[in-house]
Amino acid sequence: MQIWTPRSQRPHASGPPSPLLRHLAGEFAPRVAGLWPAPHGAYLTAPAERRHLVCLALALVGERPLPVSGEVLLCASLRDAITGAVPKAPNGLARALAHLGEAAWKPSEYLALMALLDSPLAGKSLRHAKAIEPALVTALHALPEPLIRAGVGQRFALGVDQARLLAETWAVLERTRPEAVRNAEALRWGGARSSKALFELVRDSLVPEVPAPPFPGSERLVALDTKAKIREAAGRYRNCLRTLVGQAVDGEAAFYEWVGPPGVVVQLWRDRLFGWRLEQARLANNDVPPAPVREAINAELRSWGAHVGRSSWQLENAVEQAQNDWYRYWTVEDAIDDFYGA
Repeated sequence: MQIWTPRSQRPHASGPPSPLLRHLAGEFAPRVAGLWPAPHGAYLTAPAERRHLVCLALALVGERPLPVSGEVLLCASLRDAITGAVPKAPNGLARALAHLGEAAWKPSEYLALMALLDSPLAGKSLRHAKAIEPALVTALHALPEPLIRAGVGQRFALGVDQARLLAETWAVLERTRPEAVRNAEALRWGGARSSKALFELVRDSLVPEVPAPPFPGSERLVALDTKAKIREAAGRYRNCLRTLVGQAVDGEAAFYEWVGPPGVVVQLWRDRLFGWRLEQARLANNDVPPAPVREAINAELRSWGAHVGRSSWQLENAVEQAQNDWYRYWTVEDAIDDFYGA
């Protein structure tokens, strides 16, 4: 193999870069013009992978001189040119250079590319990409290693800002969740097949697990005592139960399922006067349970010591309204039926 002897060289003075050079070399154009003065023919006619290698080399040295000549960068074998310009080149760099498009990247994007290729997991993602774009590289570079390991964003393209938010969210989980728990969450995130699905999972991960329910439940009225059970029930009952998880986490509400048939989702509420009481209960699609089922649920809850009747708020409101001549008494039975949507 022919060995090219590196020689340092600073770009020498030249005229201003041509419009085409500015288009292809971007912010590297003045320095490239110093290496290949106008009309910059050798650089402009070089393959895209060689032009990217030149810009990558310039990004790596900053204001220092290049370790090899322009002739080596454009004319030596690609392997020797990479060896001279990037002595500790990561695996996959040669292939990556051929998939970077035509125009030069920003220096920070080249440096992010180098860091990713040096990571076994991130480098594998890039090596399988049909096209490597700056946005993809910047987004992957913003992700923490555990999320890359879990395959987050590998089924679809993540935006840079999305990746930064994921990194911030992951830092929160590192402070607030045990390692085993957050690693399990990362694997769930990695299974998402769209950004919408991903960020729904991320949002759920930020919600702590629900506390123990106030009543253990029974054979007929089973406690939905985890986030997973509440989410699953929300899917089966086709209602907004998923959006109420925060109430359970805060200790304000507890959820149970009347196994039926028909099945009913029952919500209890921590009342400041009565303690735990019936708040609402619905069939699938928020339909109203039949009267015999309502009566059976009421009896079960009362056997636990839960309050089934007017809420403290309803009672206070009724007392306030009673001072008016137009006041009409609303029975406790009517209030209970209202909890069932009847």
